[in-house]
Amino acid sequence: MINKIFAVDAGKFATKAMAGDERLMFRSNYTRIDESNSIPLEGCSFKVEIDNKTYILGDMGEESDYSLEKQSVLHKMATYTAIAKLGGRDEVKVAVGCPVSIFKSDENRKLYAEYMKEQPQMFKLDDVSIKIKIDKIVVLPEGSGPIYTDERFKNKRVAVIDLGGRNMNFTIYNNRLPQVSSMFTENYGSMDIETLIKQQFDTKYRCSLEDKDVRAILEQGGIKYKGQLEGQNHVKEILEGYVDKVLARVQKANFNLDTMDVVFTGGTSLLVEEEIKKRLSHAEVIKDAQWSNAEGFNKIVRSKFDV
Repeated sequence: MINKIFAVDAGKFATKAMAGDERLMFRSNYTRIDESNSIPLEGCSFKVEIDNKTYILGDMGEESDYSLEKQSVLHKMATYTAIAKLGGRDEVKVAVGCPVSIFKSDENRKLYAEYMKEQPQMFKLDDVSIKIKIDKIVVLPEGSGPIYTDERFKNKRVAVIDLGGRNMNFTIYNNRLPQVSSMFTENYGSMDIETLIKQQFDTKYRCSLEDKDVRAILEQGGIKYKGQLEGQNHVKEILEGYVDKVLARVQKANFNLDTMDVVFTGGTSLLVEEEIKKRLSHAEVIKDAQWSNAEGFNKIVRSKFDV
């Protein structure tokens, strides 16, 4: 099926995309390979050729993008791959997200939009050449998804804390309109948690953990060491420290979360939901937090183009 309108939330940890009711999610991991590489791909993995460079993108990718930059080959590659996998061909319209620190600057927002619209010299997905031209693009602030999709937040003052793979975004919305003076982005994402786990568990167990080992520790709530699960309290302390850091940053900006509704979104918020509730009992963690941005972007882009 050929689709023409898309919403893409290309995060550092995972890329989520929608075309109407269709959905696609894959890991934002990548590995650059030689063009002649013929390794069979497993899981949700793709061979992507873009601007004369070849990559494995998805589950079998081995590298993560730790930079703060959104104008990167990873984000363009992930966005075009998502559009192609959801049936996008030729001219398309798309909504994408960016950190609120970029969104609140007209110049930076326009530069990001122009970068994403710039058509690759060549784009192949799994050895098939595909032509995609982004005709219209809507750039929206990360974390805004639930504000657009949930009627409960209409006519309310709501603080939205978006916890992603690399960044934390904070914005206060008044009747669904962002309070520009409240908007900030910090480098507080799940990658921070993973870095702490790697450093501290490497030292304690005298090993060198890979990224996939660290993610297994998070999923298990501890490290499997010689067949036994250990370090649960240590993981819990790291998660608690992370939430404390997030809330301290909001407090530093002189916003009192006790006086307004508070919504947490983004995949990392699910990871620390228990710790959030202990410290901010009235806060709501969006149930499908990792999809909330894509869902909101999807609603906006389809209404904007009268679908």
